[in-house]
Amino acid sequence: MKTETIEEYQINYKKHIFSKSIKITLKDDKSLLVTMPVLCPYKTARNFLISNFEKIKSFKLNGPKLSDEELKLLRKRAKKYLPERTRFLAEKYNFQIGRIALRNQKTRFGSCSYVNNINLNINLMNYDFDVIDYVILHELVHTRIKNHSKDFWSELEKYCPNYKELRRKLKRKQSF
Repeated sequence: MKTETIEEYQINYKKHIFSKSIKITLKDDKSLLVTMPVLCPYKTARNFLISNFEKIKSFKLNGPKLSDEELKLLRKRAKKYLPERTRFLAEKYNFQIGRIALRNQKTRFGSCSYVNNINLNINLMNYDFDVIDYVILHELVHTRIKNHSKDFWSELEKYCPNYKELRRKLKRKQSF
């Protein structure tokens, strides 16, 4: 791992075997994590960071900050909708799932455990229902295929034919 300081930010560069692109994550008030593919030169990742640096600072300063009350309401809406919708889609397409948990995460919209427990981010409630369904179906397909192989995407397409468009919609709203 390579490290540097830019302005007041501690920058950590990390090569990851499963990374297909460069990703910048705000870790806390003073640090950023730049994750990149193994074959990506550090210089390329640094140039990407520098070209997006003003946007990152702006997002950090002006990004959505929810009050305790807003967070409580968001969690309440998510609790009412997400588990029910997940169970409905699982039953409709015959997926076997474990428990459903809701979390307030910064970097993930959903995940599926090895034993088919589904975790969903309460912030999904800020998206259109078709995008929410895409995330849920994505995690449901992981109950059968535990990776992002061609088989995974082919399987997902059976249940969500426009998944590419919905995936772009999701990334457009959350990326730098």
